[in-house]
Amino acid sequence: MKNRSHRQLQTDLVSRSVLAGAFGLAFALSLAPARADETCSSPYLARIEGQEEFVYVWTLGVEGLGDGADKLVTVDAKPDSPTYGKVINSVSVDGRNEAHHGGFTDDRRQLWLAGLENSKVFIFDVHTDPAKPKLMKTIDNFEKTTGGAAGPHGAHSLSLECKR
Repeated sequence: MKNRSHRQLQTDLVSRSVLAGAFGLAFALSLAPARADETCSSPYLARIEGQEEFVYVWTLGVEGLGDGADKLVTVDAKPDSPTYGKVINSVSVDGRNEAHHGGFTDDRRQLWLAGLENSKVFIFDVHTDPAKPKLMKTIDNFEKTTGGAAGPHGAHSLSLECKR
């Protein structure tokens, strides 16, 4: 330590202080109860208040497993429910479309899900009976109506405010 300059000692002291502060903050945060955070992808989506009741999973179809088609699977997310954490519903779509991303409409009444394989977009009603979503519409002419764009990576319906 005798050969170290005053500047090196100051740098070490600052580094150790920052590290100690970071560890202290991490420890303090670990004592706080865990809370869910809003996960909206748009500032125009309605704010989620409280516990979600269902988790929607857009799954890839597997040849030889069930009907082999992609599915929207509903999982019960209510902690006090007897079916908590279990699949309570599934809706198959037409074939294997390479299920990818999706998004809710701003009012959370519909879930739009994209298939990369054939550029289809599947629109589900998740409002009328959230435990049992219904396939409302399939957009199967995406390539044609967009002038050749193919394979939408994801789907999200913009609000009127976004379109202005």
